[in-house]
Amino acid sequence: MRHLTDSFFDELKNDDGRFHEILEIVRWDDTLDLELRGDYCTIYYRGGRLLSFTEDGKLSGIDRKYLKPDEEPMEAKLSNVSAYMAWAKQKIDYYVSQERNHLGEKEIQQLIVRENNYSSNAPDTDFFIVDMEYQDGSDKRFDLVALRWDSTSSARRTGKVKLYVIEVKQGFGAVRTISGSGLKKHLEDFKRFSKDTKDFKEDMIKVFQQKFDLELLRDVDNLKEKVKQLKVEEDVEFACIMANYKPTSKELLNELEEISDCQFFTSSLMGYGLYSKFLVGKDTVIKLLK
Repeated sequence: MRHLTDSFFDELKNDDGRFHEILEIVRWDDTLDLELRGDYCTIYYRGGRLLSFTEDGKLSGIDRKYLKPDEEPMEAKLSNVSAYMAWAKQKIDYYVSQERNHLGEKEIQQLIVRENNYSSNAPDTDFFIVDMEYQDGSDKRFDLVALRWDSTSSARRTGKVKLYVIEVKQGFGAVRTISGSGLKKHLEDFKRFSKDTKDFKEDMIKVFQQKFDLELLRDVDNLKEKVKQLKVEEDVEFACIMANYKPTSKELLNELEEISDCQFFTSSLMGYGLYSKFLVGKDTVIKLLK
């Protein structure tokens, strides 16, 4: 389960809670993303883990790989959390720009979160991102979990929503299943996962409600009361985002020959806002690429 216990949630939300300062920092810094992990929380920066903390107050910071071999890390503590996060962001920036940019796909995932959850455009998109880097306790891992709630006034008046599992691919190198975790493999994983999603749907709705209550999502169209009454009546669906895909490449066309069907988010002219109108099937993508 990804949602927090009531006591952990209160320590984040309440002004006198132990972790409220962390929440406040995330709220005013839109380069950060706070994700709920059940018994802990993780803050991401540029798609990389910046800080994690548990309900008992244990903090863990950035990976040692971001530091120079002889460099001593700054200790992450509740008493210095603001200074620590500023220091850690600088270390990630330096590593990505000067050593190795390994966060490309993950950084795009976080941009999608920002655009649809709390940017100035968020009130007008049709999706909220409920979770990033979702893992169900097994070897199956999904990049994003999105909640579809169309931005039309009629749709927003209802509490009926739909959940999507989204895989993000950048470029064309990781599309083919023969090269590792390609599109076909992700779709097969999802089909096994989707045989029983009752607990998943309940958990994701609870996560969405907690994020909304923590003001990690924009209160668009005065949805506060509707959020408390959300219903997921339909099956969970799978979709893919192909970021910066080279259209002359044949990798995606070759992979689609081995897949019965798949949904894809296409861009609303440009940008990372997700809209139901631009969610298309396999045949549309094939026509686009040929």
